[in-house]
Amino acid sequence: MVLKGDIDKVKGRKAPSNPAIHKVKNKNIYAPHNPTIHKVDSLYALFYIVNTGIEKHPSNQYICLAVSRSLYGPWEKVGDNGKILTPPANPDYWNYKASNGVNNPAFLQHPDGGYFLYFESADFLMYYIR
Repeated sequence: MVLKGDIDKVKGRKAPSNPAIHKVKNKNIYAPHNPTIHKVDSLYALFYIVNTGIEKHPSNQYICLAVSRSLYGPWEKVGDNGKILTPPANPDYWNYKASNGVNNPAFLQHPDGGYFLYFESADFLMYYIR
């Protein structure tokens, strides 16, 4: 039985796990996680978040995007190594110096045809449990 979303067994092909984000080749990009895939017209859009290292984490998190014509790839990162939304450098923005950067993207298509990318960005303390 093949369940919706179980692409490992579709047509006998094995899909790589997170094919675009496990091959991050920039030494200044760490911890790709929270992947989500959406079908947009003829493309698949893979959104995920990364950070620039533990020193400023979590305020250095940002959102990336890779696209493909197939769930099996190949996946191509858009823009500057996939980067589509970063914490703002402009102090006039509502989330300037947000303590958690920008993360947890939620991609939605508006019924009129446009697209929205909602994301989390807040100024709060993050506690770690030891």
